[in-house]
Amino acid sequence: MKLFDIVSILLVISALFSYINYRYIKLPRTIGLMLITLIISLSMIILRGFGIILDNQGSIYITGNSSSADFPFTVGAFQTSFAGDPAKKDPFITKFDASGNLIWTTFYTGTGSTGTSAATSIDVDGSGNVVISGSTNDPTF
Repeated sequence: MKLFDIVSILLVISALFSYINYRYIKLPRTIGLMLITLIISLSMIILRGFGIILDNQGSIYITGNSSSADFPFTVGAFQTSFAGDPAKKDPFITKFDASGNLIWTTFYTGTGSTGTSAATSIDVDGSGNVVISGSTNDPTF
């Protein structure tokens, strides 16, 4: 993205936030703009912390943890069954298209799942490669 595009987007966003403040919040301009910006920024940080992200095409990627026996796997999924102890949860990754249609979903854990694993964050690079982060003490992971 070019610098001109970034500046244009920031100007439009600040104008929108200023309008929201003027119309609904009615705080002094600077304070209202900073408050709305802070709320939106924190919301985005929190959503990312819950393992939700959008790619360049508007597809939604979600990661989390589940012990569901009837998890909605898709054809060709990396791992199509819950591998762990029902008292524990396995990490999963799910992708929806921009319209909200399920594209694929899979568990992602070790073969024996003798330990515990947790997915906490997700990112997608420009080529569409999915990267999740979290923790595990499973020796088969």
